[in-house]
Amino acid sequence: MNKYYTYSHCKPDGSIFYIGKGMGDRVFSKDNRNIHWKRTVAKYGYEPQILAHWDTEEEAFSHEKMLISCFKDMGIKLVNLTPGGEGSAGYKWTDEQKANFDISGSKNGMFGKQHSEETKRKMSKKAKGRKISEEAKYKISAKLKNRQFSESHLEKLKIASTGNKNGIGNKGNTKCAGGLNWNAKKCMVDGVIYDSLADARKALKLTKMQLDYRLKIAKYSTYQYF
Repeated sequence: MNKYYTYSHCKPDGSIFYIGKGMGDRVFSKDNRNIHWKRTVAKYGYEPQILAHWDTEEEAFSHEKMLISCFKDMGIKLVNLTPGGEGSAGYKWTDEQKANFDISGSKNGMFGKQHSEETKRKMSKKAKGRKISEEAKYKISAKLKNRQFSESHLEKLKIASTGNKNGIGNKGNTKCAGGLNWNAKKCMVDGVIYDSLADARKALKLTKMQLDYRLKIAKYSTYQYF
């Protein structure tokens, strides 16, 4: 199984506000997030979604950078503080690096200030109904046309968007190996048997990705296929 993946976090209305790269259960974690991510999640909550799996960290970083660049070119406001592609799985900051961090927020122009209710209303109104301009669409198209990917990379992007030969890989594809409908399978959670995974997701208020993850991970021993 691929070790690394790229993922997104969305608001309840489906709008993406964060793109990341991770491994393990990083997609569900709230630890080590920036202040903008925390404020967004505190206000709206978040829906995690794994977008694609990768064999190497380099490929995952490359896909993360491409997604962040494209979304920003489209005028979609992300809370990512960097263009992506930096960091390393399992990396730990040294004491010297930590000492140089500015955690006061004093470098922020809004440090110690708050937006007025009128300003908040204007910002909200401006953000709603935002459309992608033709110029932005042209820039995105030109950037993608000139981008070169390896055959392996292209195959992974194809699987991420359409699903593989077993129907696995696309969030819109509900079929699993063997041609069975994923949602039609039964499962048992905390001793309760659900006639379908769709019923379980609805009752437990989980996303497909969250339920699928818990059914596969050993630490969720009360989650199992029935």
